[in-house]
Amino acid sequence: MAQLLDGCHGINGYSVMSYLVDPLIILPRAQPLVYHQFRHQLHQLRRTLLKNNFYFIHVLSAMPDKKQTILLVEDDVFLSGMYKTKFELEGYNVITAEDGFKGFQAAKETHPDIILLDILMPKMDGFEVLQKIRASDDTKHIPVILLTNLGQKDDVKKGLTLGADGYLIKAHFMPSEVMTKVKSVLSQGHQE
Repeated sequence: MAQLLDGCHGINGYSVMSYLVDPLIILPRAQPLVYHQFRHQLHQLRRTLLKNNFYFIHVLSAMPDKKQTILLVEDDVFLSGMYKTKFELEGYNVITAEDGFKGFQAAKETHPDIILLDILMPKMDGFEVLQKIRASDDTKHIPVILLTNLGQKDDVKKGLTLGADGYLIKAHFMPSEVMTKVKSVLSQGHQE
């Protein structure tokens, strides 16, 4: 047990303590980036512990109650406003960006819980934004759903190959169905 936990000390500078066989992880109020990195490492720790027949107790009570944040990168003002309203009514914070460059900057600065990303946009297209998101240590853990009108098989394949966690064609999905997909991806996190 001590050997297993020795490898787990120092998850972003936070400690893992053991009482009998149950590890207790304590995370004080943290900035969003630290929380997302910690959450990813916590999932890895959980798998390791369960594989080695240890019980796992997930305690994040010190985390502030906060709404999850969606970054919506969409150049169509009407669609952006419609989705923003829908997500806010569902209890999410929504940040919008009207082009790819501003979208990538917003992702780096705000560390949203999920990104909805159009593909055809000015300044930087969605594929390029997605590549930059996956290449940056600050943002590579953030789930991304491509929400676009490009429905060709090659476009879908390219988006998923670049690391998108979902690909939705706007014309085929009602906002409520997009919301369902967002909730599903948020519950799973980014799958590398």
